[in-house]
Amino acid sequence: MLCIIPFCEHDRDQAIANIEWIKKLGGWGKHRLLTITKVELAIDGIENIGDYERIDVKWDGRDASGVNSLFRQAAYWVYMNDRQPWLWNEPDAIWLRGGVLDRLEADYVAHGKPFMGPVRVAGKGRKHL
Repeated sequence: MLCIIPFCEHDRDQAIANIEWIKKLGGWGKHRLLTITKVELAIDGIENIGDYERIDVKWDGRDASGVNSLFRQAAYWVYMNDRQPWLWNEPDAIWLRGGVLDRLEADYVAHGKPFMGPVRVAGKGRKHL
């Protein structure tokens, strides 16, 4: 399973602190970390975290379309490079215990679904995750 942590300059420090916290909880185990951020944004200090990759994107970070672009580009990367279950882990989504990815992966395998998450009903009865 892939853990994707997106961030920009505003939440860079929080993302790095979250990555460090996950390392203290036991890290990613057999899973991998993928960060997605702006090309010029330095993320020094997380190189020694195991199986890790980085997607660099061009984005000025001034509006919500940039955040949507990060998600779209991450989904496209997974589709083109490594089709497997993945977790979109915002920098402020703090794990309370280790083994999160193992449990999520087990749920994916057990249910055999391409997507997993709470289903919400939006306007006009449309369902979405």
